[in-house]
Amino acid sequence: MTEDNDFFLNEDAERFEDMLAKNENWYYDAEELADIITFYIDVNDVKHAEKALDYAFKLHPDNLEIQVKKVEVLVAKRKYSEAEALIQKLYVMMPEQTDLLIAQAKIYSAKKNYTKAIETYEKALEDTDEVEYILSCIGNEYLNQGQVNEAISYFKRVLEFSIDDEYAFYSILYCYEQNENRVEAIQFLKDYIESRPYADFAWYNLGVEYKKDKNYSEAIRAFDYAILISDKFLSAYWQKASCLEKVKQYDEAINVYKESLKEDDTPAYTHLKIGRCYKKMNKIAEALSCFHNAIYDDPQLDKAWAEVAYIYEGEENFKEALYYINRAIELNPERVRYVKKHIEYSIENGNIDEANEMYDTLINLEPDNVQYVLGKIEILIFMERYVDAIQLIGETMPKYKEVDLLYYLTICYIKNNQIEKGLDAFKIAFELEPKSLHTLKERHYEVFNHPAIIGYLQSILE
Repeated sequence: MTEDNDFFLNEDAERFEDMLAKNENWYYDAEELADIITFYIDVNDVKHAEKALDYAFKLHPDNLEIQVKKVEVLVAKRKYSEAEALIQKLYVMMPEQTDLLIAQAKIYSAKKNYTKAIETYEKALEDTDEVEYILSCIGNEYLNQGQVNEAISYFKRVLEFSIDDEYAFYSILYCYEQNENRVEAIQFLKDYIESRPYADFAWYNLGVEYKKDKNYSEAIRAFDYAILISDKFLSAYWQKASCLEKVKQYDEAINVYKESLKEDDTPAYTHLKIGRCYKKMNKIAEALSCFHNAIYDDPQLDKAWAEVAYIYEGEENFKEALYYINRAIELNPERVRYVKKHIEYSIENGNIDEANEMYDTLINLEPDNVQYVLGKIEILIFMERYVDAIQLIGETMPKYKEVDLLYYLTICYIKNNQIEKGLDAFKIAFELEPKSLHTLKERHYEVFNHPAIIGYLQSILE
């Protein structure tokens, strides 16, 4: 199944835009221009809809169909009062009022008067050849009200008129998702497949539902049918491979991913997935080759650069790991995991200054995470920059109210030979949370065995 972009393409609209670009005047009949205006409204291109409407009035100033299109443009521009005034005027002039009722219903919907919108759509249903469209509109209004079951019933009525209506099909699946009713979603898909056994998208979505239910064997079976019907259905290949990964059948998953490469114009992510399968099988050389293939196919794929870094990390080659994680960060600077890995690799490489700078980046990314501040304080202590650490603690304490900050203040003061201040900070910290001392004592044994600390602890135990 390939991507369908036909919704955004219209030959008449392209021809109209070509006319505008050439600054020429070509003839269109009223029906053609009405269709062009409708197309622009459907794709939410109000600017071109207005241009088409203006041109239509020049050619057909008295045409009632064009007047109706003006109503629709006014609704698209949210000029509801003007639209309603024009509707009232047109009611008198037009024997066929379905389009006006639809426009009025859209205004009610835009004003969040969904009940009135439904009533108006129902009235439009009484005399129209646009049954499927109006039924879908009513379904949407019920969705707006949160009445999901009612919406489902209307979308199913659409399918009774047109089993091929994919909008109604996907709307029903959306409703079941909102209801978290996977059992009925699966049954709906089975019933649909009974009517349309060669609908690849139905088999695919059945597989997706089974996968959500962790019924991987049935999911794989459904994806197999989707692929059998449409051997270019890339998403079905990927989902099937993903299911095989879930059941740890990595060799089979790799084969499916490789099969999909025949149809894949942008294979970088597939190479990435294959590499991860090899990695899970501990086939590191094969994994590394796949990640490099992904980088070659798409140098902007940050995940591929990161995966290479993780492999070098596993081999304790932190210099190479740092190079690749740096590239990942350049491509995706807001990914917290990359920044944390950069700090880790920098420390392993002895680049403490660089690790300290990256902690600032980490804190900016997640300013509410006190653990990153504590990590930076540890680095400053390691660098013997006690005054900087004390300043950071002072700036941080009003925001976080974290007891460990007081213990770190103790460490900084005592290491900076400000024993009395260190003891004062320790007394407050120990009174608030004595258990935290045990964790920090392992890393800063010398500080917490300082005679001043030991003396205080002995005094309160006597």
